[in-house]
Amino acid sequence: MSCSVSRRFSKGYLLLFDFELLLSYTELKIRMDAMEEAVAEREYRYTVFFEPAEEGGYIVTCPALPGMATEGETLEEARAMAKDAIRAYLESLRKDGLQIPPDKDIRLDPVKEELTVDLDAA
Repeated sequence: MSCSVSRRFSKGYLLLFDFELLLSYTELKIRMDAMEEAVAEREYRYTVFFEPAEEGGYIVTCPALPGMATEGETLEEARAMAKDAIRAYLESLRKDGLQIPPDKDIRLDPVKEELTVDLDAA
């Protein structure tokens, strides 16, 4: 059963409210807002590398987020800086309408090796 109210204004306009439809719209809007909040507050996990810096402290990179790098004087500070840098990176992607990438599955230990490169004389 639908409940409607209409009112005629002096200029001949007719205003019609369908309260059942208005209620359905309101409920839908509340649900959509809740879903957006849930997406906005999603938790992400990323693998990061802490590389000791020559001058002390650590340089932090994240293979899943190209170009993201930060540093900290201690491991604790580097960890906090990494969380802040990742958050800023993801917020930037979201703002630009880009997809947030998943973490890269790193199953093997990185290989460390020294390479020699020849450069032609100038």
